[in-house]
Amino acid sequence: NVGSSTSAFSDSQATGLDVRIKSGPTYKLLTWNAAYTQQHIDYDELLVRDIDTQRISTGAKLLITPQVGLLANVGYEDNSYLTTGRAPKGAFWNVGTEWNPTPRTRFAATAGRNYEGSTASLDFSHCTRLTVWTASYVQDITTAHAQILGPASEGTAGRVDGLYQCTITDPAARQTAVNAFMDQNSLPPSFGAQVGFNASVPYLVKRLQGSLGIRGVRNTVLANLFTQSREAKGSLDQPGAGDFEQSPRINDSGASVLWTSRLSAQTAVYLNVGFTRNEFVETGFVDKQKFIRLGMTRHFHPRLLGTVSLHRIQNVSSNNAAAYTEHAVSAALILRF
Repeated sequence: NVGSSTSAFSDSQATGLDVRIKSGPTYKLLTWNAAYTQQHIDYDELLVRDIDTQRISTGAKLLITPQVGLLANVGYEDNSYLTTGRAPKGAFWNVGTEWNPTPRTRFAATAGRNYEGSTASLDFSHCTRLTVWTASYVQDITTAHAQILGPASEGTAGRVDGLYQCTITDPAARQTAVNAFMDQNSLPPSFGAQVGFNASVPYLVKRLQGSLGIRGVRNTVLANLFTQSREAKGSLDQPGAGDFEQSPRINDSGASVLWTSRLSAQTAVYLNVGFTRNEFVETGFVDKQKFIRLGMTRHFHPRLLGTVSLHRIQNVSSNNAAAYTEHAVSAALILRF
């Protein structure tokens, strides 16, 4: 379920089917995968068109050398949303390469086409015992609903996971370490710059992003930087166009930093700062948002902990109706059974 406090983005419930199979560990030179997904998004607003999507795909990686592989993926998708362009269905494909010069470094790039036009992706990661560096680019069709329910790798826990990839190779053990770190520091689910976005129509996103993580004995720093553009691909005549009503093209950029420190075995603090810039291209409106969060966690007992946090958000907009400042303080006492 996805809820909203504004009529620009209707509450919705999604049901779906996700089936995936892949080759086992005995496959070395050629690995393969196949997937089928089906989803129905039911919007509570009667005038907002419900969306049905289906997607089937198969992909493979062929090792040319132990470090270099060729990537290929083909499939077909069928979507029911309203659009002013071509029907949102058809075959898609992409091809590319993956390079792993060391066990700690990965680079992959793909290019292809779908019913809308060209698609592309880039993924780079490198880790050391105490650091992780990543960069990525994606160009594809998506929805606000899909982004809200997006991959956990974009949240704080996903970034912390990257910090442990070079030192804890077992996924289950690494997940345990990540959960312990999040619990010890009571970190927010996301430390990224806040990009408020409401729309019930699909859009083309082009997003470039980079991140850095540094882990010390007592201090950890996570940083993220991004720039992206969004272009509406669904009909804007229906209710639920949301922010696209102001402009069918929106450009965003932002950065954020999270610093956490262990003051003692029982006490930890964190500081999270960031900003975003949102430009509504057709109208010329620009929103600039800055935020700061402070938090402290105290473990009184293995099963009892207390937290206190405060934040300040300031949104400055060329549209005076969108300007605001928010302050909040919260405290909690948590007992685990």
